[in-house]
Amino acid sequence: MNLYNVIFGLLTENIIILGILIMMLFEMLRLNSKCSLSITFLTLIAVVFSLCLSDSNPSYAAHYVNDKTTNILKACLVLLAFPCLVIWRSHFFNYKSQTLFLSAILGSFLMISAQSFLTLFIGLELLALPTYVLVFLGKQNNNSSEAALKYLILGSCSSAIMLLSSIFLFQSTQQFSLLNMTQISFETTRSNEIFMMLFFIAFFFKTALVPFHQWAPDVYDGADLGITAYMSAFIKGAYLFALGKIFMSVETSKLMLILCGVIPLISILWGNIAAIRQTSFPRLMAYSSIAHAAYIYYAFIGKTPERLSSIIFYVLSYGLIVIAIFGILNYLSEDLREIKNFQGLAKKHPWAATIISICLLSLAGLPPFPGFFAKFYIFKNVVAAGNTSLATIAFLASFIGIYFYIRLIVLMYMSEKEEQITVHRPRVSLGVAVFSILLLIPGVWLTNLMMK
Repeated sequence: MNLYNVIFGLLTENIIILGILIMMLFEMLRLNSKCSLSITFLTLIAVVFSLCLSDSNPSYAAHYVNDKTTNILKACLVLLAFPCLVIWRSHFFNYKSQTLFLSAILGSFLMISAQSFLTLFIGLELLALPTYVLVFLGKQNNNSSEAALKYLILGSCSSAIMLLSSIFLFQSTQQFSLLNMTQISFETTRSNEIFMMLFFIAFFFKTALVPFHQWAPDVYDGADLGITAYMSAFIKGAYLFALGKIFMSVETSKLMLILCGVIPLISILWGNIAAIRQTSFPRLMAYSSIAHAAYIYYAFIGKTPERLSSIIFYVLSYGLIVIAIFGILNYLSEDLREIKNFQGLAKKHPWAATIISICLLSLAGLPPFPGFFAKFYIFKNVVAAGNTSLATIAFLASFIGIYFYIRLIVLMYMSEKEEQITVHRPRVSLGVAVFSILLLIPGVWLTNLMMK
């Protein structure tokens, strides 16, 4: 292995590491913290260009891979990272927070490129640990510390479960490679079955599926709104991309049908039903995210050729819509954390209410919005794979979620409230929301590129 392989074999990751080192250097020199945002943006732009140049390197083939698929997945994450960063509040524009943000991106890229369990776990922890701290740093909310502690404890449990699964992986294959998932999935030995169950349970924890969702409502409610959007869009997207990459071409076994068909169905039902009773908007979005993550797991019981492309389209459409909603709320008023404060929003801020309504209708899965096509794409593949009954039940269960999305629209347009909402930066909020929705255009292009 020569210096060229070390630098260019991991070019994208090396650029992120360089950005992190510059952040740490500027922090040590106590330079103006306003530079931190510029460094992050320049790093992400450099990452985009590097994705066009990087190629597979055989020196790391056993642990790490760069190819067309991984580069598209990384580009999609950068597409989610840009608007996430813009909607953060000013107290996150410092070297410490931006270093954590770049570290999380580095972890997500390692997960996506992982060919071995060891690389996957390192990436998973590099993504998770900075997120715990970012939740804690939302000091404008008194519940941030409690939320961060819950997230840390339950996140550590999922990491422990992931490590435990590696024991059974090694017992079965005598190695930590993730390249033989098809064999592991279909060979019904006890070690393989336990590994598959523990491996998926760890990801169920990370993506907050029932019954491993207990942390999500409290953390979403306790974190800053910008961080909540970041967790909903970027963090969940990274986990699902990594899982989709690993099982991209693995045919559905009976065990996978149970893990990715039955448990997500329970999550869809519980997430939508529990969201109806919420009075806090972040908690409502937490239960909504449980249901939406469950929809994406249905892609794993669909046809393999379209599996990853359907995951990409759903993650992008859901992630950008959620960022648009939280972008408006974060810059309009903290009062909108409470659902009752949505009353009369359309009369006071009609453009904001219009964009929120479009986003809510998309989350509800109504045509002609992106959310409808994302669900249709996944369920079409599930039906094509012969799992019509599961697809039908999940589709019918998704109708429950329409109620609480429509309820918010009714509050904005058909209710009045005497109190005036304090506006922070309405122009920026609308700009971020429109920008996030427009980003769906390159997202669709990346999905089409994935299918070719």
